[in-house]
Amino acid sequence: MTNRVLVTGASGFIGANFVRRLIREGFIVHVTARKNSNLWRLTDTLAHIKIHNLNLENQQETQRLLSRIRPKIVFHLASIGLKKGVSAPPEQLIKVNLLGTVNLLQACSNLDLQLFINTDSSAEYSPKTHKMKENDNCQPSTFYGVSKLASTLYGSFFHELAKKTVVCLRIFSPFGQFDDSSRLIPYVVVRALQNQDLLLADPNSVRDFIYVEDVIDVYWQSIQRSSLPPVINIGSGRQAKVSEVVSKIMEFTKSQSKIHWQVKDPYPQESPVWQADITLAKNKLGWSPKTSLDLGLKKTISWFSKNLTFYQDVSKNS
Repeated sequence: MTNRVLVTGASGFIGANFVRRLIREGFIVHVTARKNSNLWRLTDTLAHIKIHNLNLENQQETQRLLSRIRPKIVFHLASIGLKKGVSAPPEQLIKVNLLGTVNLLQACSNLDLQLFINTDSSAEYSPKTHKMKENDNCQPSTFYGVSKLASTLYGSFFHELAKKTVVCLRIFSPFGQFDDSSRLIPYVVVRALQNQDLLLADPNSVRDFIYVEDVIDVYWQSIQRSSLPPVINIGSGRQAKVSEVVSKIMEFTKSQSKIHWQVKDPYPQESPVWQADITLAKNKLGWSPKTSLDLGLKKTISWFSKNLTFYQDVSKNS
């Protein structure tokens, strides 16, 4: 297998972590970024990657780039969702999350492509009373979930149409170093480290939190396998209440922050169970998460405490 790969969304949270893994493993890493992208997460990798300015919504630009670099593996992580807690408008979600995926897959049609990994989301599921399985009914309760489900469906369609291996990784709630400050765990960690008030939503909401290094291991395991199912859940296989996670962060940081619940709007149609069934990932990838919630939170707190000043400066402008 050649070591020439393309990563979209490399300037984002998961993408930046994965790029570092690819560099360590000796891959030739091409990444895409919009002209106005903030590359702060990639600062220490710039000498080891090849950056291409690209708007995935432009079909011709996408076709030209793919034809030029001819990657053997494409890791598609570029997407748009919440920005500082506010969802992008529906038309932008469709353009970026669906049209961008369609254009990228179409540009791969004539390549000798070995694998296309599409990054999707647990937001595609409808509310459940049991662990979420890949063959469960999907009726998303947000425009973001709809746009991601549409990209999953198109990926499966393209797999059959073009006879290319397309795998959709349905990620649950990742957290860790380089995470966006508007997301729950980094928001709480940053403010707890500074003893600032925490303005939160429903303490009883549940999520399946998965440490980012375990997520990166899934991408790595995927390129070691010759046969993969079209959709794979990636989570810890356990769920935790938001209040439990906040309490752990408060304990680990020894914070004096005051907690204010029910201040922010809750997620639409909260599911009583938000937990991944990861049987398929275990059986088909030989993967299972290695990092407990406590250890992941401690590692995350350690990283943020060392990068707090820098992180505050760059995330203000990102």
